Amino acid sequence: MTTQTGFIAGRYLAGRPSGTVVAVFDRSAYLSVGSGLVCLAGRLLPEGPLMVPYPRPHALRLGERVELAPNTNRLWQPPPAPRWSIGSLEQGMAAVKFLNGIQEWLDHAAPGVEAEIASWLMRRITGSLVGIPQSVLKLVGLGPGLTPSGDDFLGGIMVAMHALGRPEIASALYDSLDLSRTNRISAAHLTAAREGAAAAPLHSALHDTLCGRTDTLPARLAGLDQIGHSSGRDAFAGCYAALRAYCDAEKRRSAA
Repeated sequence: MTTQTGFIAGRYLAGRPSGTVVAVFDRSAYLSVGSGLVCLAGRLLPEGPLMVPYPRPHALRLGERVELAPNTNRLWQPPPAPRWSIGSLEQGMAAVKFLNGIQEWLDHAAPGVEAEIASWLMRRITGSLVGIPQSVLKLVGLGPGLTPSGDDFLGGIMVAMHALGRPEIASALYDSLDLSRTNRISAAHLTAAREGAAAAPLHSALHDTLCGRTDTLPARLAGLDQIGHSSGRDAFAGCYAALRAYCDAEKRRSAA
């Protein structure tokens, strides 16, 4: 639950602890702070990089000026990736496949482009500097939700690439995106994903998959429902696509 200010929100608020309300929802509101956005979050929302604890965000009004006094001495940061191996990762991915309809999540978040994104990821992982297919770039802004499903999927890939120790691939993907195709709130979450940061439940599910923690993985996957209507599942679909591409690339490398 949101009890700490996220590290990116803290960065924005460090020099200007106030902003203007640009969106209001049942459990959150978004505040424009300079060139960035922060999410004023009620306690029922999970921790995240843009979050700032706020008691009654739904009571705010569009255009209202809000002064904040966030605790920037202890900022929430995504936990570092745990120690893992190809063996533990394959075990975790097998458990994910057994426990839920991961293919349905992939089809929902990235319809028709799963093979192309997998091919691009595998080539980048093995060192080929190839451009991203246009069909993949068209995922930006595609699908339902405040953060469209396509955006969540791409963000999940970037978060997974950081966990896999390949942040340069996350940066290459982000730098290719046309963020004018989506809304400002979703663009802010994509920018956080470029740094490897997303809502806490996504990191928990990703880390349990990496480590093959089959005992706690069911609860972690269920916890993804804390992130928007389908955003948690869509983002984890991106993580899974990245993890699968990594495993396939390693298999090819070892077979060569």
